[in-house]
Amino acid sequence: DAESLFRLSEIYLHRYEDYNDFVEIDNEKGLSLMQKSADGGEVRAQAQSGSLHMRLVEPAHKLLGVHYATLACGYRQGSKRSSDHKDDLSSAALALGMAFKCGWGGLSKSLHLSRYYLEMAAKNEFALAYHELAEVLMDHSKQVYGGNDIPGYSPIPEYLFWYRKSATAGITGAKEHVKIIEDSFSQMCRRCKSSAEYAPGRKLKSCGRCKSVWYCGKE
Repeated sequence: DAESLFRLSEIYLHRYEDYNDFVEIDNEKGLSLMQKSADGGEVRAQAQSGSLHMRLVEPAHKLLGVHYATLACGYRQGSKRSSDHKDDLSSAALALGMAFKCGWGGLSKSLHLSRYYLEMAAKNEFALAYHELAEVLMDHSKQVYGGNDIPGYSPIPEYLFWYRKSATAGITGAKEHVKIIEDSFSQMCRRCKSSAEYAPGRKLKSCGRCKSVWYCGKE
């Protein structure tokens, strides 16, 4: 059955140390068995096949990756089956988010769909998706609104929220990137666009709620 094929594929991929002395690693066979398991409806195999195929260079593999990752992400979020395999499904969602961002597997680039799948992964506490989502949020805002200075709306708080989560999770370079962003945004009042050099003490005050935008004062 599909579950047994999945377990066997993991043995050939050397994911069980107990079998390493008895079974020689065979990535091609392991991937083939995982693909059969995925075709049989095993959600873990679909998610992992999606992620593994999309890491390969050939367009045909990336196309297969999109296919299996889409199947895996089709399980209703919050259902028992999806919660049992949260990391696998999040990995598939991350792979799909990157596929739509970069146009892998014959997909048309779509920041909207990239954002959708990256949010799916990030909201499942999948740390690798945090900084990718942050970047897509900013790019999506520029694409839709022509920039980040939009009356009544700012993508900056959400952008910084995910980048700060990335830094907290220990993602390489995230902490340094957060500092660069904060140093940049803290130099201009969000409301009146005045430079920080004209503010009292030459320092703007950050919003007490989101701590992601800066103002001359409470007024």
